[in-house]
Amino acid sequence: MKRYLLLALAALTTGIAQANFVGLESEVYTESPYGTVYRVYATFDSPTDELVAVYALETSPMVLDVTTSFYQDAVGAALGNTINPAFFPAFPSLEFDSWFTIGSADSDGTSDIQQVGMDDAFASFEAGGGFTLDAFVGGSFFLIPDASADAEAGADGRVLIAQLTTDGVVNLTVIYSGMMLVQTQAILKVYLFLFHLLLYLDVQTHLLTTMIHQLLKTMDLVRLVEVC
Repeated sequence: MKRYLLLALAALTTGIAQANFVGLESEVYTESPYGTVYRVYATFDSPTDELVAVYALETSPMVLDVTTSFYQDAVGAALGNTINPAFFPAFPSLEFDSWFTIGSADSDGTSDIQQVGMDDAFASFEAGGGFTLDAFVGGSFFLIPDASADAEAGADGRVLIAQLTTDGVVNLTVIYSGMMLVQTQAILKVYLFLFHLLLYLDVQTHLLTTMIHQLLKTMDLVRLVEVC
């Protein structure tokens, strides 16, 4: 049975147990006129594991720092799944844009990613800077479970979460929580249905992210990951 993971950019508990979310890794994807293009992945030990959400809370922020700036193309976007590769011949620099995602590197992928509470963080990011996501209301980008093949770990055990282009040094510090949902798969689907219903009804973002936080507190794995 498929297992799902929420990549939680939030501090939860101090207990660490064996789980199927291995960690984060980064690699040099290519070199560009705008700096080195890095790609960051969440790594798993099962090809059927799936990443469904990334979020942060006031007391458990996500911090993205860079010593210079991130390259942000004039026709780029904060989420990679919205970038159309058909524009690459006309706008070659678009291929090196910096963005976040869950699995899909462009609009040809399968991930339909939504976001809530990320506007200020993404505005700073799109201006070339880093950000600290620690507002009271929190923030998240996410997708529906079982809706994207790109969000599954696959044979290489990895799910793409970011492309970062810079000539500086990047520091990304997150805490993630892993869930082995062999027994709680149905609970997660009900929970995500309620999440999207509340979002549709325009409920405060803080309530949404607090719901995620409370759900993750029932899981076993919390581990600090720092990618430099």
